[in-house]
Amino acid sequence: MKHRQPGLFAVKAIVAQLTKIDDSLVGLKARIYWKVFHPELERLCDKDRKDHASPKPFDVVVPFKILMLPFLNNYNLSDVSVRYQIRERFIFMRFLVLQIENQLPESKMVWAFREMLKRLDLAEVLFVRFHEQLAKQGFMAQA
Repeated sequence: MKHRQPGLFAVKAIVAQLTKIDDSLVGLKARIYWKVFHPELERLCDKDRKDHASPKPFDVVVPFKILMLPFLNNYNLSDVSVRYQIRERFIFMRFLVLQIENQLPESKMVWAFREMLKRLDLAEVLFVRFHEQLAKQGFMAQA
């Protein structure tokens, strides 16, 4: 059986349906000012790049958002399954601002990103900032 790419109208219809049912991850994406995380994340990602001439493969906030997925709406995702689930769940792609044709981060990259955050003591700083952003909107994340 040949796999076909969804047509433009099919994708637009899916987006419209998800928007109509109030996709909570897209609402969260809109409520958080993600650029506030860029300074630390850009430093972190620049250290790991070997070829600075090539473009960065993802917005620096994408791996950080991927680390949040297991804590949002009680998703139980391992690093190995997160890549599959991002492709499988359109709501995850919308939250991460990825398109169907985009390459996805490898599970090894997600693990390495988490380890770098821990090693540089940035995880707590970034998650505190995330909770502050939620609190400004009148929300509270629970672990």
